[in-house]
Amino acid sequence: MAFYTNQTRHNAIVTIQVQTTNDPAKSIKKGEKDVSFATIAAGVGYHDILVEPGLELSLGANTTATLVGVRGDS
Repeated sequence: MAFYTNQTRHNAIVTIQVQTTNDPAKSIKKGEKDVSFATIAAGVGYHDILVEPGLELSLGANTTATLVGVRGDS
């Protein structure tokens, strides 16, 4: 299930706060729906992640996070 999907025509910078994760190297995945995802290493704490148009973020197994904010990359 998608945690965030960029449905705009512009890049977005997504700020998330990871509360818990069993594997920081695989805590976040970025990619297109029904296509391969790349893993993003993110340990506990705040992270800014660039999400290109049409891509989505998903959380890895046993990862809990809060969406703090989204802003344009311009």
